[in-house]
Amino acid sequence: MPYFHEVVAQHPKMLRSRPDLSFSRDSTPRVVADQWRRSGVVLLREVLSPEMLAGCRQAFGQFIETEIKKSGDAQSPDNAAPPTLDEGPRPEWADGETIHGSWHLPWTIRHGGQSPTSTVLSELITSWAWPVIEEICDSKDIVVMLGLCLGRHNFDQPLLVGAHQDATAVNPEVPLSIWIPLQEVAPMRDSGLGFVVPAPDHVLPAEPNNDVGSSYFMSQLGRMWIPNYQAGHLTIHSKFSPHFTTGYGTMSD
Repeated sequence: MPYFHEVVAQHPKMLRSRPDLSFSRDSTPRVVADQWRRSGVVLLREVLSPEMLAGCRQAFGQFIETEIKKSGDAQSPDNAAPPTLDEGPRPEWADGETIHGSWHLPWTIRHGGQSPTSTVLSELITSWAWPVIEEICDSKDIVVMLGLCLGRHNFDQPLLVGAHQDATAVNPEVPLSIWIPLQEVAPMRDSGLGFVVPAPDHVLPAEPNNDVGSSYFMSQLGRMWIPNYQAGHLTIHSKFSPHFTTGYGTMSD
């Protein structure tokens, strides 16, 4: 099975710009939604404030530093009750992060009275992207399923190729997912997200780990797209969109 950075080096077209899939606040929601239905993914530019995201990233970083134990020697304060799963990090992070980082329930990520999840969601709901989401869903009654969300702190590691669909890996009833990086994510430097475009209109055969497999990935190289995310950009992908985490081995944080 090849490593991701090897495949990208041999097929640099997957890093090309896709203006047909990228939209700004001047775009009408129906046009964006129609392209989403055809392709399975769209990139929305300048949705959120970079300054707001920088503050959220700082709070997230402080959460990692203060709440995720960096070694097995870290101890809780005297007489302090251990946090419940609703209040703090999961027990799996008791000895610190892995070489890949860590991932957390969004409502547990808090520091200094700040909740990055609340801040980002509040700005998203009032942004130009929200009417696009309503158009995609054909409804103004939108539910954000926080229990299926993750806040992820990631170190770029060399990854093997593969992809998955949220219809099998997350929940088949959820029509779309939104990926919101808190900083710029540049291909070949930072771990990000890539997509097979256009997406199929059905669930693909999956392995026990819900991955569609390296054979499928390698058969779709001409249809790969790895966006360059500036701070404030986000992507919306469908439940059938095969997508993958990129990993080049740069160790960027």
